[in-house]
Amino acid sequence: MTALRLLGFDGLIPRLSPTLLGDQFAQTALNVKLYSKELRYWRGPLLAYTPPPAAYQTLYRLFHNSGASAFLLWMNEVDVAVSPTADAAGESRIYYTGDGPPKKTNWAMATGGAEPYPSASQPMGITPPGAPPITTLTVVGTGTPESRAYVYTNISVFGAIRSESAPSPASALLSVPPVGSTVRVSDFYGPTAGENVTHRRIYRTVVGTATVSYQFVAEIPVATTFYDDSLTVAQLGEPIDTIGWLPPPVNLAGLVALPGGSLAGFVGNTVYFSEPHQPHAWPLAYAITLPVMKIVGLGVVGTSVAVMTGTTPFFIHGGVPGEMYTEKIPLQEPCVAKATIASDEDGVVYASPNGLVTLSPSERGLSTSNLFTADEWRPLIPATMKAAVLQGRYFGVFPNETPSRALVLSRTDPPALSFVQLPAIALHVDARNGFMFYVHDTDHKVYQMDADEATPLSYEWKSKRFFNEVAGTFSLLRVDADYSQLLDNSAYEAERAAVTAWNAAHYPGDLMGAINGAPLNEWEINGSILDNLPRPTSARTLQIVIYGDGGELRANLRPFSLDPIRIPAFKARQMEFSILGNVNVRSVHFATTIEELHAT
Repeated sequence: MTALRLLGFDGLIPRLSPTLLGDQFAQTALNVKLYSKELRYWRGPLLAYTPPPAAYQTLYRLFHNSGASAFLLWMNEVDVAVSPTADAAGESRIYYTGDGPPKKTNWAMATGGAEPYPSASQPMGITPPGAPPITTLTVVGTGTPESRAYVYTNISVFGAIRSESAPSPASALLSVPPVGSTVRVSDFYGPTAGENVTHRRIYRTVVGTATVSYQFVAEIPVATTFYDDSLTVAQLGEPIDTIGWLPPPVNLAGLVALPGGSLAGFVGNTVYFSEPHQPHAWPLAYAITLPVMKIVGLGVVGTSVAVMTGTTPFFIHGGVPGEMYTEKIPLQEPCVAKATIASDEDGVVYASPNGLVTLSPSERGLSTSNLFTADEWRPLIPATMKAAVLQGRYFGVFPNETPSRALVLSRTDPPALSFVQLPAIALHVDARNGFMFYVHDTDHKVYQMDADEATPLSYEWKSKRFFNEVAGTFSLLRVDADYSQLLDNSAYEAERAAVTAWNAAHYPGDLMGAINGAPLNEWEINGSILDNLPRPTSARTLQIVIYGDGGELRANLRPFSLDPIRIPAFKARQMEFSILGNVNVRSVHFATTIEELHAT
C-alpha cells in the first residue's frame, strides 16, 4: 500500500459516506479541538457554584463593579438583558422575561436574600393610576375662568433609578378663575403592590392658541392624600412626556437589548419595543405585528432585530422605535425552538428542521448545508437543543441524549464540526470573561467548561475509510505528538500547592494537633472547613486503533515517542483508524518500509 501521511486534522461531514470524505476529515470527532489543525483535548469541567438543588433551566452570571459575581438561576426558560441606562452607582441592573411577568433586579436585590439568586426583583414596568383624581375649587380667585383638568403619574424607585408611569385618566373639567384660586387634588388611586412607588407627580392642562398640554404642578409623597394647587401658569414646570408609556405585556417573551438603548420582546406575532433608555415604558405605538402565525424568538444583528418565526425569518431595521420597518427574508427555514437561538457580534444562529441557519450582514441562509442534509440532521431532534456561542463557535447541547453531548460548529474558522461531552441543561457565556458555564443535568451544580487542566477529557478522532483496489498492508506507524504531556504533572502539582498554601494562610497553627502525624491542612477531611485538595491528574494516554475490512479490529497500538512502531501484519482493501487519548497529535504516518516512512 502507498505510504499515508495525515496532516491538518479536520472535523465531521455527516452528509458524506466514510469512503468519500477527504483524507483530513473524520467519521468521529468527540471531545477534540480542531482549530489548530492538530488534535487537542478539551480541558475538563471545573465546579464553579453549588446552588440549592433544583431542576434549573436558565443560568446567568451577574457581575458587580467590585469584581464580585453571582450566578442567577431560574427553573424556567428566561431571557436576560442588561440595563440600557447609565449605571454610575454600579448597581448591575438587569431586566428579564420568562419568569412570570417581566421583571428587573440589581445586585443588591438579587443577592440580598436566600439562594438561589435572584432572591428579589421588581416588576419591569410601572402601572399607571387606574382612576382620575378628584378636584375641588377651594378658593375662588378672579379673572376670566379657564377650563382645567388634572392627571397624575406614579414614580417608582429601582435602586438609583426613578421612573415615571403613564398618566392617570383626566379629572373632570373644572372652571377656575386664574388669579388667586386654589384647587385641591385628592383621592389618588393606590399603586400596584411590588412596584416600589414612592411619589406621585401632578400635572394640569394649559391651553395654548392651538394646543392643550399638561404641565408639571408638583411631586408629592405617595402617603400624601391631597395637594392644594395655587400656581399660576407661569409657575408651572415642564410638559408631561410619559403619555403612552405603558408597562410591557405581562406575557412578554424573548427579551433582547438593542444598541440604541431600547429593549425588545414579543407576544404571539407582535414585536414590542421599549422607549429608548426607559426600559419600564413600552408604548403600543412602537409595536410591529408580522404576518406569521407565531414568533419563536429574537436576536440582534447590528442595529436590527432578527425575528425567528414558525415560517420564515424577518428583520426589523432602524435604530429608533417608531421609525422601524420590516424585511421578510425569503428563506423557508422555521425556527424549531427559542433555546436554539444564539448570537454574537457576527450575527444570529438558530436551528431549523434542515440545519443551522445564520443571519448576519454577510450571510442569510443555511450555514450547515455542506455538512448535513435533513436526513442526518433531523434524527438529532434539534428542537431539544439549547445553544450558546463561545469564541465564534456555536454550541448546541442535546440534553435528551444519554450521555449528553453538544454539537460544536466553528463560525469563524473554516467549518470544523465536532461534538463534545457536555452534560448540561442550561448554558451561559459570561460577558466579562467569555467563559462558558453550564448547569449539570444530574447534580444541578454550575460548572465552568474547559477549565480544569488537571483533568483533560479523552477524545476520539476516527479517520475516513481508506480504500484500495488490491488488498495490502502497512507495517510501520509513526505519530508526531506532544509526548511530554504523557509525563506532565505540573498543572496538578501547581493546583495542589496553591490549595495547600491557601489552607496554611487561613488556618495557621496545629488546629488541635496532627492526624496520623501529618499536618491537618495537608489532608482532605470530610466535613473540614479547609479547601479540598485537587484530584490527581487524569492519566494521559495515546492510542491508535486500526480497523480492516468490515470494521474488523486489526491493531491496538500505544506510541510513546517519535520512533516508528511495528504494526501487526494484516491485509485489507479497506482501512480506517481511530486516535484516542488526551495529548496533542500533529500528524500520523503509515508506511510499509522504513524508507517510505522517512520519505513522508
